[in-house]
Amino acid sequence: RYDPDTAAAWIVEQPATAELDRPLDRYVRTLSRESPDMAVEWAMAIVNDRRREAAINQVMNPWLRSNPDAAAAYLRSSSLPEGLSQELLTRAEEVLRAAQQQ
Repeated sequence: RYDPDTAAAWIVEQPATAELDRPLDRYVRTLSRESPDMAVEWAMAIVNDRRREAAINQVMNPWLRSNPDAAAAYLRSSSLPEGLSQELLTRAEEVLRAAQQQ
Protein backbone atom coordinates (compact mmCIF):
# COMPACT_ATOMS: atom_id res chain seq x y z
CA ARG A 1 0.00 0.00 0.00
CA TYR A 2 1.24 3.50 -0.89
CA ASP A 3 1.89 5.77 2.10
CA PRO A 4 2.41 9.42 1.06
CA ASP A 5 4.16 10.41 4.30
CA THR A 6 6.66 7.57 3.99
CA ALA A 7 7.17 8.44 0.33
CA ALA A 8 7.87 12.08 1.19
CA ALA A 9 10.38 11.12 3.85
CA TRP A 10 12.16 8.81 1.41
CA ILE A 11 12.17 11.43 -1.39
CA VAL A 12 13.69 14.10 0.86
CA GLU A 13 16.60 11.80 1.66
CA GLN A 14 17.43 11.17 -2.02
CA PRO A 15 19.69 13.29 -4.25
CA ALA A 16 17.84 15.17 -6.99
CA THR A 17 18.28 12.99 -10.07
CA ALA A 18 16.20 11.97 -13.07
CA GLU A 19 15.79 8.54 -11.45
CA LEU A 20 13.81 10.21 -8.68
CA ASP A 21 11.39 11.84 -11.14
CA ARG A 22 8.99 8.88 -11.36
CA PRO A 23 8.44 8.43 -7.59
CA LEU A 24 8.31 12.19 -7.18
CA ASP A 25 5.68 12.45 -9.92
CA ARG A 26 3.58 9.78 -8.19
CA TYR A 27 3.87 11.63 -4.88
CA VAL A 28 2.83 14.90 -6.56
CA ARG A 29 -0.29 13.26 -8.02
CA THR A 30 -1.25 11.83 -4.63
CA LEU A 31 -0.60 15.07 -2.77
CA SER A 32 -2.52 17.17 -5.31
CA ARG A 33 -5.85 15.82 -4.04
CA GLU A 34 -5.29 17.25 -0.57
CA SER A 35 -2.87 20.11 -1.07
CA PRO A 36 -2.40 21.33 -4.64
CA ASP A 37 -0.10 24.18 -3.60
CA MET A 38 2.29 21.78 -1.88
CA ALA A 39 2.03 19.37 -4.81
CA VAL A 40 3.20 22.08 -7.21
CA GLU A 41 6.14 22.89 -4.94
CA TRP A 42 7.15 19.20 -4.90
CA ALA A 43 6.71 19.05 -8.68
CA MET A 44 9.33 21.78 -9.04
CA ALA A 45 11.91 19.22 -7.82
CA ILE A 46 11.34 17.01 -10.87
CA VAL A 47 14.54 17.12 -12.92
CA ASN A 48 13.17 16.43 -16.40
CA ASP A 49 11.68 19.66 -17.79
CA ARG A 50 8.83 18.04 -19.72
CA ARG A 51 7.88 15.73 -16.86
CA ARG A 52 8.02 18.69 -14.42
CA GLU A 53 5.75 20.83 -16.57
CA ALA A 54 3.34 17.91 -17.12
CA ALA A 55 3.18 17.25 -13.37
CA ILE A 56 2.50 20.92 -12.64
CA ASN A 57 -0.26 20.97 -15.24
CA GLN A 58 -1.76 17.77 -13.78
CA VAL A 59 -2.05 19.57 -10.46
CA MET A 60 -3.09 22.98 -11.74
CA ASN A 61 -5.77 21.98 -14.27
CA PRO A 62 -8.23 20.47 -11.77
CA TRP A 63 -7.36 23.15 -9.21
CA LEU A 64 -8.13 25.88 -11.75
CA ARG A 65 -11.53 24.28 -12.38
CA SER A 66 -12.45 23.59 -8.75
CA ASN A 67 -11.06 26.71 -7.06
CA PRO A 68 -9.80 29.27 -9.56
CA ASP A 69 -9.50 32.04 -6.95
CA ALA A 70 -7.12 30.00 -4.77
CA ALA A 71 -5.19 28.74 -7.80
CA ALA A 72 -4.76 32.27 -9.15
CA ALA A 73 -3.65 33.58 -5.74
CA TYR A 74 -1.09 30.79 -5.53
CA LEU A 75 0.21 31.52 -9.04
CA ARG A 76 0.66 35.22 -8.31
CA SER A 77 3.10 34.41 -5.49
CA SER A 78 4.60 31.15 -6.73
CA SER A 79 8.16 30.36 -7.65
CA LEU A 80 7.13 28.74 -10.94
CA PRO A 81 9.05 29.73 -14.06
CA GLU A 82 7.53 32.98 -15.29
CA GLY A 83 6.32 31.67 -18.66
CA LEU A 84 4.51 28.71 -17.13
CA SER A 85 3.17 30.80 -14.27
CA GLN A 86 1.80 33.41 -16.67
CA GLU A 87 0.21 30.76 -18.90
CA LEU A 88 -1.54 29.17 -15.92
CA LEU A 89 -2.56 32.54 -14.51
CA THR A 90 -4.13 33.46 -17.85
CA ARG A 91 -6.14 30.21 -17.71
CA ALA A 92 -7.22 30.99 -14.15
CA GLU A 93 -8.40 34.44 -15.16
CA GLU A 94 -10.36 32.96 -18.08
CA VAL A 95 -12.09 30.53 -15.72
CA LEU A 96 -12.91 33.37 -13.32
CA ARG A 97 -14.33 35.53 -16.13
CA ALA A 98 -16.46 32.64 -17.39
CA ALA A 99 -17.80 32.01 -13.87
CA GLN A 100 -18.72 35.70 -13.48
CA GLN A 101 -20.67 35.64 -16.75
CA GLN A 102 -22.89 32.79 -15.57
